[in-house]
Amino acid sequence: MTTGPDLPARFGEPAGPTAEQRARAKALRRFNRRYVYLPMALLALLWLGLIVGMLWLTLVGDWFNVNTNQAYYRGLISGVADAFTIIMLAPFMVLCALPIVAAVALFIWRRQRRKAQPAGPEKLPIFWRLENIVDGIRARVATSTPKLARPVISAHAAGAFARSLLGQTKEIVSREINRYVDR
Repeated sequence: MTTGPDLPARFGEPAGPTAEQRARAKALRRFNRRYVYLPMALLALLWLGLIVGMLWLTLVGDWFNVNTNQAYYRGLISGVADAFTIIMLAPFMVLCALPIVAAVALFIWRRQRRKAQPAGPEKLPIFWRLENIVDGIRARVATSTPKLARPVISAHAAGAFARSLLGQTKEIVSREINRYVDR
């Protein structure tokens, strides 16, 4: 099945970009070429030109009667070398700054989120919350322990009473038997 400009695409097949979408994509490409890629390319060319000029002055400047031992050239070469070092280290400086920026952003985000939450009981610090949990557990143990211990103590007391009763009864009976037997 073919689709034309007035026929819909088959179900499941994506339709091609519209004229408006193609125009926006073309405008975006033009913008990127003019305002992103061109300035970056010019800066890269300038940077490479400075490096090539510095290397030319230091390595082959004497061949063209350029005395690089003069103070002017030494300062120029040093400045270009410093600029080269700064340009090479700039990405690493940005990478080193990212954790600090991320920490500040996290702090601001958490503060804004806390302000946006409805007013309610303020959350306690973690150790205070743990202390409250432990106190609650201790209170529940203090109320439930007597309930659990009372039957156990009663059973042990009944067992001790029965042992004592049987022991004393045995002793009384054996004493009485011995009294009639010894006569």
